[in-house]
Amino acid sequence: MLVVAVALTACVAPQPGLVADQPPAPIESGVLAVDNVRANMTLPSETGSVWMVIANGTDQDETLLGAEIDGCDLVQIHEMAMKEGVMTMREVEGGELLIPAGEKVELKQGGLHIMCMGKAAPLEVGAKLDIALEFENAGIVTVSSEVVAPGEMAMGEMAMGDHAEDHEADHDAEEADAEHDDSDKVDDDHVTAIIPNDGATIRIVTPADGETVNMMLAIQVETEGFDLMAEGNHWHLYIDDELVEKVKGSAESSMHRLTSGQHEVRVAMSTAEHEEMADGDSISVTVP
Repeated sequence: MLVVAVALTACVAPQPGLVADQPPAPIESGVLAVDNVRANMTLPSETGSVWMVIANGTDQDETLLGAEIDGCDLVQIHEMAMKEGVMTMREVEGGELLIPAGEKVELKQGGLHIMCMGKAAPLEVGAKLDIALEFENAGIVTVSSEVVAPGEMAMGEMAMGDHAEDHEADHDAEEADAEHDDSDKVDDDHVTAIIPNDGATIRIVTPADGETVNMMLAIQVETEGFDLMAEGNHWHLYIDDELVEKVKGSAESSMHRLTSGQHEVRVAMSTAEHEEMADGDSISVTVP
């Protein structure tokens, strides 16, 4: 008989209302465990993401077929990966996620995640959000996730709340889990040199050049010939020529509050030595 554990607090058959907010533990034999569920749903945008750890201690492969989230029109399993030198975010192949027997799969910031699209409204930090996970063998398993601030680490042993980290400490943190918000200001003294880009490129995917945006600005980039997941690699975000964020392990930036008017947004690739590559990308946006 398949046994499911949510948050490793019990070993019971799948049922709704189980809470998944405890630190992850070693894979337990004979148990399909879902724990450390976190939801990034606080931003005033139409999207959100959910992270978790799924450990398959059974002797047969399991597949996460999909999920339903309260307040989301469409839910998909997404991944961020390098393809032919370009950092992309897309739905996983076939829309399903394999959890091999005896293995653990981590959904985390900068990698695999459950994507909420058509979000009804932003949620407050600390709120609980019900998520129904549909497994091929276990069936429907409903978990309750904690809503966290954007960028908060998905794993308890990592530094929590990367928005509160200073930039030097952030550059020494886990590459796949680092991000900053608009409260984490930096200055140009952190850039040690401007170096040739050697054919690498970075492009702002959203918003588009000339677009009218609301005061909370989110940026998505893609790179070619520059692996954002490689140790030390990251990108810089400038707003009106002020370096406001250094982003590692992600092609997305958190929201930044803008005043009314026109603003220049610029991005540039950077290395572990804080050398900035020339020939980044820039756009102009307008806030009504």
